[in-house]
Amino acid sequence: MDIYILYTKLINFGTIGDAMRYFSSSINRTLCDVLDEMRKCYETRNFSYLMGLIEEAQHMGSSMEAALYDNKDWKRSRKELKKLEEEIKKLEEKKDALQEDK
Repeated sequence: MDIYILYTKLINFGTIGDAMRYFSSSINRTLCDVLDEMRKCYETRNFSYLMGLIEEAQHMGSSMEAALYDNKDWKRSRKELKKLEEEIKKLEEKKDALQEDK
């Protein structure tokens, strides 16, 4: 958020508590919230903050996309780990069998 916008928003609040309630409520914004605000921009024909909303939506989309790839990588790594654990178990059993034969 631009520092000027942040400053003007803080001035518009009467107390620090009001400002904290505003900013804590905006922490858990969803992509749908941002898109709703974009629709309001269009309805009111006030496009002054549209670029910020576009950046916010793009950031949220990129974060979701990265999370999907991370999840996919984690699942693939987990499968590979399971295979390696099975291979280690088989090799340990083979080693124990060879030591018993001696």
